[in-house]
Amino acid sequence: MRKIRNPFSTSPGYHCFGCCPTNPIGLQMEFWLDGGDLVAIWQPKPEYQGWGNILHGGIQTTLLDEIGGWIILVALEKAGVTAQMELAFLKPVSILDGPLTIRCRILEQKRRFVFVESELLNPAGEICTRGKTRYFTFERENAPEHLRFPDKEAFFEQEETL
Repeated sequence: MRKIRNPFSTSPGYHCFGCCPTNPIGLQMEFWLDGGDLVAIWQPKPEYQGWGNILHGGIQTTLLDEIGGWIILVALEKAGVTAQMELAFLKPVSILDGPLTIRCRILEQKRRFVFVESELLNPAGEICTRGKTRYFTFERENAPEHLRFPDKEAFFEQEETL
């Protein structure tokens, strides 16, 4: 897997709840490219539970939405905003069992829409939440002006050589 760097982390006024590494109440998600999938490994905190040590459904939704937005940034060099999201909550997600895996992939592109499938897996590898999201995208030429979109190279860590 290839680590994705967050090029927005030094931008003034950047406090994204999903991925800002310095937002003390945020999810502080990090991402890796794994073939055609984008992956996040995320450790839930007690502050994000809904009831009885179960991860709040709104937090699950945010995790899936955030990773979907990032795969569009990294794989397509576009910015996207959520237009529609459909979720299936299949199993309760414990906050006590260890790190969760969030995976997503691009299913299809139609004009300015990108369709993404995402999954939240528990430490046993079971799919607990599945989402299909439609994003409205901005072409790269328009994105810097409105969304501070960096060059593609800004998303990737330096390749290590031996």
